[in-house]
Amino acid sequence: MIAVVATFVAGVVGFTLLLAALSKALDRRAVEVAIQNFALPDILDRHVSARRLVYLELALALVLLASAVTNATGMWYLAGSACFVVFAAFALGIVRATWLGSDFSCSCFGPSHEIKTLSYWHAARAGALAALALGSAPLAAAQATTSTSERLEAAAFAAFLVCAAVAAPGIRFLRTANPAPFVVAQGGIA
Repeated sequence: MIAVVATFVAGVVGFTLLLAALSKALDRRAVEVAIQNFALPDILDRHVSARRLVYLELALALVLLASAVTNATGMWYLAGSACFVVFAAFALGIVRATWLGSDFSCSCFGPSHEIKTLSYWHAARAGALAALALGSAPLAAAQATTSTSERLEAAAFAAFLVCAAVAAPGIRFLRTANPAPFVVAQGGIA
């Protein structure tokens, strides 16, 4: 049972990275603007950094998910540690930007995501994902007797929850942007 929970946790982290990478790949320009807004050192090339961030998140997501489902504990430790570094760096970047009073979106899940202005809440969320990434592999190593099908079920449930969490703000936006899409006007639907 502990290994199933660990797989679920790794699934949450992995699918979060996967959705973030795919969203960034669809609008790399928004990511470049967000990277510039984070005021990284000038030594970094903004264009290459945006592209590399997409590839890094995609690679980490795939390795973490594959190692969690197949119980490749060594790769799971490596991928979980790398995910920890990515999320911890992001959390620190958000704390720094918030502390400096920056007012911009990180474009984590594309330009239309609910984050219009970064806050300490977003840093806490990134920090929680960092802790989950680091803690999932040791949990799995404690009990490695679960079947692959149980691990796949846990990963699928994690994918569903992450997709629902990312989609919820968009659904909320659609509902509040036009609360009455079908208005009866002149005896018909307008």
